[in-house]
Amino acid sequence: MKELFTRNIGTKLLALLMAFALWFFVGMQNPELTMNYKDIRVSASQAGSSTNGEGLSVIGLQNQRVEVVAKGRRSLLTSFSANEIRAWVDTSGISEPGSYNLPVHVTMPVSDLLIDRITPATVNVRLDYIEQKEVPVSVSTETVFDDGSHVIEEVSFSPKTVTVTGPATELSEVAEARVHLTVDANGIEGGSAPFTLVNAAGEAVDTTYLTTDVEEIGVHVPVLARKEVSLTVALVNNTAGWDEGLLSYTVTPSKITLLGERSALDAISELQIGQIDLATFTEGQIYTFDITLPEGVTTTLPELKATVSVTVGDLVTETVTVSNFEVQNLPEGAEALVMTPSVEVRLRGKSEELAALQADRITGVVDFQNSEVAYGTYEMPVTFTLPGGSGGILVSGEYTVSVRLVRRQNQ
Repeated sequence: MKELFTRNIGTKLLALLMAFALWFFVGMQNPELTMNYKDIRVSASQAGSSTNGEGLSVIGLQNQRVEVVAKGRRSLLTSFSANEIRAWVDTSGISEPGSYNLPVHVTMPVSDLLIDRITPATVNVRLDYIEQKEVPVSVSTETVFDDGSHVIEEVSFSPKTVTVTGPATELSEVAEARVHLTVDANGIEGGSAPFTLVNAAGEAVDTTYLTTDVEEIGVHVPVLARKEVSLTVALVNNTAGWDEGLLSYTVTPSKITLLGERSALDAISELQIGQIDLATFTEGQIYTFDITLPEGVTTTLPELKATVSVTVGDLVTETVTVSNFEVQNLPEGAEALVMTPSVEVRLRGKSEELAALQADRITGVVDFQNSEVAYGTYEMPVTFTLPGGSGGILVSGEYTVSVRLVRRQNQ
């Protein structure tokens, strides 16, 4: 037996030495090393699923990164890239929403490697239910014109609601999608604007883990020019020379705010709403008029009606008998005979002017202009002319006389 170990001992030692040299050479070519793998993304358990068996979803784990330190032969450590390493946390045993500090597990793409260190060794993992919620859209405006020359008409926008998806905790805070617009005199036509998700107090909520079905809201904000004008009435059937300063009227409301294109408003200095007949009006009577707006113009007035009251001041009323008549614009070949001998005419004016007025200087005028008549007797309206200097006197009432048309005798 001893001879077995001692025979050819030199050859055996040489073979052993050569084997050791070969082992040492191979080891030097593929030594054991320690290698760092950085920025390894952490996923959830169950083969990378982000949802556990209880319907809970992992929130924000995609932002978690770890560094893995592994030991092994160089040939193994260099046979894969860092993104082939799987770092994961086990959430399968969690059944309630909340935040949990869980250990990080690592699965290497090859075996025979030793995990030396995982940094950080634990990560904070949040789980919650993912839900959807439909919230209303609200639009507020801020104008850059403050001189009252323009006004925003009704704002329109679409869609009226926004569907928000995300963790139930954040979703419960969302009350509405709020749009805030800064509007100049040109308005906003066919535009779109971003929105902010806010809570019931109007404060912006954290939208890190929230998504919406739309990113912007379509908006239309028409802006109209604005102008305030007076409401007026026309005084008709006043006696020639009548001084309108002796009579005043009050319109309620006295002014109206008009909205429209600037060019249309520039052409309007006042808005006449109707007429008051001075021949028939009664002092103290309240007149009601509908307000008719020019085409293309609107108003802020809630009701398009106005009332007018007329005040005549210290005028007095007197009745005189008028027997002088003049017929004008007779048909060709006709002659007129005024069959009514006189008319009792009611005059309103200053007492001193009425006292100085002579009834025989008042003329009743019958006008056949634009009258299609033949020979015969007609009841015709009559107006009255007063002598010069009677501008403070007004004929009150409507009058007629009977006029007979006959063929002129010399024909």
